Amino acid sequence: MKRLVFLLLGLGILLWGCAPSLERASFSQMLSDLSETSDSDPKTASPTAFEEIRGVWISYLELNRLFSDTPDEDTFCTRVEEMVENCKEKKINTILLQFRAFGDSLSPSTLFPQRYALSYDPAEIFVLAAKEAGLRIEAWINPMRCLTVEEMNALSCECALLELYQSKEDAFFTFDDRLYLDPGCEESVELIVLGIGEIVEKYPVDGIHIDDYFYPSALPFSADSRSYLAYTESDGSLSQGEWRKENLNRLVERISLLLKEKNPSLSFGVSPRGVLNASVNELFADVAFWAEAGYLTYLAPQIYFGFEHQTAPFDTTLNDWLALSERTGVPIYVGLAVYKADAPDSYAGTGENEWIENDDLLSRQLTYLRKAGAEGCFLFRYDSLFSPDNSERQQTAVDRLFSLF
Repeated sequence: MKRLVFLLLGLGILLWGCAPSLERASFSQMLSDLSETSDSDPKTASPTAFEEIRGVWISYLELNRLFSDTPDEDTFCTRVEEMVENCKEKKINTILLQFRAFGDSLSPSTLFPQRYALSYDPAEIFVLAAKEAGLRIEAWINPMRCLTVEEMNALSCECALLELYQSKEDAFFTFDDRLYLDPGCEESVELIVLGIGEIVEKYPVDGIHIDDYFYPSALPFSADSRSYLAYTESDGSLSQGEWRKENLNRLVERISLLLKEKNPSLSFGVSPRGVLNASVNELFADVAFWAEAGYLTYLAPQIYFGFEHQTAPFDTTLNDWLALSERTGVPIYVGLAVYKADAPDSYAGTGENEWIENDDLLSRQLTYLRKAGAEGCFLFRYDSLFSPDNSERQQTAVDRLFSLF
């Protein structure tokens, strides 16, 4: 039973039927038209196509807002075009669009339940709009984090994720009532990799982007004890912590190999926690090893700290990442916390009020990272940049940042 899903997929049988099948020819024709009128290949654009990467995360929160009133296709297209034009006008050249946030799918999928019940494909619309504007667009996924237990049990559509959940208990672990695909289970790894393959085969995205959701912080060893027991019973000798780390090493390697096989020009980046050792110590994600092993195209650490942060000041923290970059050749695109502008930072110790007292903090961070040798930045997130509800000081901070682009 546990191989049923993947056997059926290999035979080309459609398992998932939550949304109507969409006509693909028009989208392919549009991309063909673009290629005839553009000097660059519209299918993929390497980060090196730009002198500096200036990206923005468009998360499921922005998408929830876009779909809050269930827009028809024309209305949705207009909204997306406006978002893309806003990015282009401010000289942002890369969009990180969240295709998968909770084991779901932005687009029609045979593998994961579609996030929004629609008669059109929002991923197609976003990709086409970005390509027409000359922007890069990467598919951002959370590979392990899934639906809550209640949401999973309420699914009524057929998809590989639900089939796996019903057929193999060890493929998931639960934390705070949320399910996670267990990378200690081969079927889970296979599903994650298949899901990425599905995206890059269907859409001419420029790469795959993963953020910092791996094993949750403070996950007890009891959570994935069943799959660890299966490992030790097969003569595995690693401690459970080292085994978790090796599971993620294997997963990231599989993704890297898949992308190189599908299209060597595709980028593969990870956006880990801001402090270099935090990901491996807290999430078992050894991002330094991934860089050293050649799995990654770039790293985008979330350095969401001010210069006055008591334990992780921006400049010192970035310098640690740049030392890794110099050693491995993997470029650094710095994640910047636009959402913190004009807000207290309760984790910053004596620097708690730095974001309130300085409306030039983001612009100074951009200036510093450029001089230090980082090759770009990613901004979290779209609504923090373009919201009409920004305070005057928030908007001043954003405007000062954009003035340097």
